[in-house]
Amino acid sequence: MTTLSSLSGHSGHSGHSGHSGHSGHSGHSGHAADLESYAGAGVSPLLVEALLRFQGFDSDATRTKPSFSGDTHAPWSSGADGLPLSEADRQARFFRLETLPRSLVVLAELQSLVSLQAGAADARAELHIGGAPFVTLKRPPYELFKQQIPLLLELSQERPQRAAEILTQLRTPEGLWASVSGMRADTHRWTIEFINIALSFTLSVLFRLKHQFMCPRPWEYSTQIQPLVQTPGHDSWPSGHATESHLMAHLLGVLANDARPGMEPQLDRIAKSISRNREVAGLHFPTDTTAGRVLGRTLAQCLVSLSEQESAPAWKSRTFDGATFYKNGQALEPGKDGAAAVLDLKQLIGACEAAGTSPWTSGAPIAKGLGWIWSRAKEEWK
Repeated sequence: MTTLSSLSGHSGHSGHSGHSGHSGHSGHSGHAADLESYAGAGVSPLLVEALLRFQGFDSDATRTKPSFSGDTHAPWSSGADGLPLSEADRQARFFRLETLPRSLVVLAELQSLVSLQAGAADARAELHIGGAPFVTLKRPPYELFKQQIPLLLELSQERPQRAAEILTQLRTPEGLWASVSGMRADTHRWTIEFINIALSFTLSVLFRLKHQFMCPRPWEYSTQIQPLVQTPGHDSWPSGHATESHLMAHLLGVLANDARPGMEPQLDRIAKSISRNREVAGLHFPTDTTAGRVLGRTLAQCLVSLSEQESAPAWKSRTFDGATFYKNGQALEPGKDGAAAVLDLKQLIGACEAAGTSPWTSGAPIAKGLGWIWSRAKEEWK
């Protein structure tokens, strides 16, 4: 899965309207492409030549040597050295950054808060954010993965009906999320930027965990799996698609709650379907999906807490033990032995935080850039 890039891609086709310039003076609107060329999107030899010539001419078109007039502009609250220093200046210049450097600033800020504490023999990992434990994952044993092979073979019978979904969900299915939320590239710029940062942050955490646990993919257990699409070149547990889709569902549900309350259950159904399709395709085990559901919701709530600080809802740290959550390959209600029971997300999270503690008892760590973007994103849904 990737970032939300194609959602706004179709807006690029509006550039073709520039060709209408050939039918009269309205065609001058097509020259907006000069701005793109000036920004480095393409090379315009004519523009470069014009700039070279213009700088060295005075008002009567006589070529002169440029000289400094002595005038400078400092529209900021100067520090002792004359450069920007105040918090207001920092926020203003933050939003003047291009999208990529601004996102990298926030991503670096978030990554500096993360640490991973691994247990002996790589079977357990505890994720800390801002010094507090957020989620603990315990890797399932080999036998559990083996027991779920028959389940995957049974699910593979659904491939003809789900093939279109599986293929469209190889990348982030922006259309699915937009179909429920109404998210648009032209009206939800900051929402998209926030979610892209969240997805990038999630991937950085996710791949550390995947590599820590080193759980093989289904095809490595049985040649009968024959995945519908090529298996990604990284380990299986937790599922990335499950993690990212449940992260997306919660973030969009919180952001859009004022405008469209009660939307999150439908978003959760989309996330559950995306996760299930990865099992049908032969790419993930059910236990990969369950761990991803816990991790995705936990990371989403963490990001909301970092963004909203004191106004964020209280919650507890979670522990998901892959070895005890299943019996004979089937999901069980934790702590009980009996008939299989596939828990909904609320029940699952509740079970995982049964012995949890409230993180950040003295207040959430500061993630200013993330909070600034979150505030603008929330305004887009009012």
